[in-house]
Amino acid sequence: MTTVRLTEFLRFLRMLLVVAAVLAAVPTSAWALDAHKTAEALAARAAKAFESGDMSGAAASYREAFKIDNSEPAYLYAAARAAHAARDLTHAEADYVAFLALASTDAARVHRAESDLVAVRTERSEAVVMRAEQAEAAGDALLAATLYADAFGVSNHQAEPLLKAAILERQLHDTTGAMRHLKQYLAFAPADASGRRMADALLRQLAEPALPPPAAQPPARTAATTAAVPVAVTKAPTAPASSLASVSPPVRGAAPPVAEVSGAHARRVVGWSVLVVGCLGVLAGGGLAYWADNQQTDLNRFKLPTGNFDGRLISVDDAVAKQAAVNSYWTAAAVAGGVGVVAIVVGAILLPSSHAEVAIAPSWDRLTIVGRF
Repeated sequence: MTTVRLTEFLRFLRMLLVVAAVLAAVPTSAWALDAHKTAEALAARAAKAFESGDMSGAAASYREAFKIDNSEPAYLYAAARAAHAARDLTHAEADYVAFLALASTDAARVHRAESDLVAVRTERSEAVVMRAEQAEAAGDALLAATLYADAFGVSNHQAEPLLKAAILERQLHDTTGAMRHLKQYLAFAPADASGRRMADALLRQLAEPALPPPAAQPPARTAATTAAVPVAVTKAPTAPASSLASVSPPVRGAAPPVAEVSGAHARRVVGWSVLVVGCLGVLAGGGLAYWADNQQTDLNRFKLPTGNFDGRLISVDDAVAKQAAVNSYWTAAAVAGGVGVVAIVVGAILLPSSHAEVAIAPSWDRLTIVGRF
């Protein structure tokens, strides 16, 4: 049994040696050549997808080609551009970062990749800012502040989200977070940024020490302590008779006003509104009266000197209908004009020149109320 197992082991070892010899006989350049051709085929497929508008497919093919042949950085840069065009910002950023980490000799392409990476990160940051604004509009200040801070983490080329996060954190009484984000904003914001003055003022305000609590009031004196403390009593000087005579005695029934109501602003708004309505009513009434007068003049041409309508010029039914229409115009003119005049009077009353005041003066036999509007 032991001899059989040894024979099988030797046979297996001989087979491994044969396979190793075969693999060693194949040149390494052949494997590299096959990988290069495969990567070129994938790149050609990606180019066709890019031209046809399939940006996602182009990005995937370019990325696969670079995995097979990583000696061609252009594949990775093309994958990043295709993903950016497909609005796949996450993969585009990763591809740009990986491309810039390579030792590429194409300086122009590296410069374009750096600019494109800034643009991708700015777009991602703006998307996070939009979510933060939605959360802030919904009343979730904590989520909004977190998203504003995350937006700056995505792209530090825009410092404005830090200021918004600090303002919300100040409202949430998170002094530590607000101060940290204010300092970051001042460090990254441009020198001419409009929010620097506000950020500096908020930072100084948050850095000020809290005011000490008010001092405790001394205890109130009790009857015992009051009795123990001597009190000096001074006699008030007597006023001369001449000064007493100059003081007028109080008038019975007179009292200072005890109530004053100020509503000038509201009264003025209502007064102007009513006044405008009144003017429109008067104008409408005048227009209707003018129209009614013209219609009545035209209708009077069909009347006889006795005041009756001439049946040879107009029929009785037409005369009655026209006269009724004219009378309705006169009625409408009178109503509109009357309402307009009343509205003008009311509006003039409601337009005070000063605050409205109400004075109440009680006396022994009556209660006098005086108002000024």
